[in-house]
Amino acid sequence: MTDGIKTKILHRGADLVGIADVESLRALKLNPPDLLDGFARAVSIAVQLPISVFETISDRPTPIYAAAYQTANRMLDELAFRTSVSLQKEGFHSLPVPASQVLDEEEWTAVRLPTKP
Repeated sequence: MTDGIKTKILHRGADLVGIADVESLRALKLNPPDLLDGFARAVSIAVQLPISVFETISDRPTPIYAAAYQTANRMLDELAFRTSVSLQKEGFHSLPVPASQVLDEEEWTAVRLPTKP
C-alpha cells in the first residue's frame, strides 16, 4: 500500500516521498500538543529546488531564492492537501501540514524542538 501512495504523490509532482512511523516524533513539542493523536504514520514530501537558485546567494537569501522558496512551499502545500484528501477518500484519517509553518522562531522549525538538558 505504501508503494501505491508514494507512486501517486510522485505522479502529482513530488521528487521524493517517504512514509514513517510517527512514534519517534512523539517526543517533539507540537502545536497543538495532541497533533499526532490518532495517527500512526506520517508522509513526507519533497520537491527539488533548482541548484542555480543557490548559486545566487553569497551572504544572504536573494529575491530569486525567496521566489523559488515560495514556489516550492506552494507546491508542497498543494501536494500535501491533495494527498490528504485522496487518503481521506480511501477511508484514512489524514491532516495536511503546511510546508513553511514556523512554530519555533528560535530554531526556525515547523515543530518545537525538545529543550536540551
